[in-house]
Amino acid sequence: MRRRRKANRGWFKKGHDPRRKRGFPRWACRKGFRVAVCRHPHLLEWLMARFLTGRDKRRRREAGVPW
Repeated sequence: MRRRRKANRGWFKKGHDPRRKRGFPRWACRKGFRVAVCRHPHLLEWLMARFLTGRDKRRRREAGVPW
C-alpha cells in the first residue's frame, strides 16, 4: 500500500491558489532596473551580470551592444 506524501507549503493544485506568490509585473521590473542604473551608474556592470545569461551576453557582444 502506497503512503501518500504530506502536503507542504509548496504543494499546489492546478488553478488559483491564494498562497501562490506572484512576481512583479514586467513593467515594474524594467522601471526598477532603470531607477537603479540612474541612481547608481557604477553598479551597471554588476546588474547586467546578474540579469543576463552567458548566451545573452554573447549575443550582445556579437551585435556590438556595449552592455
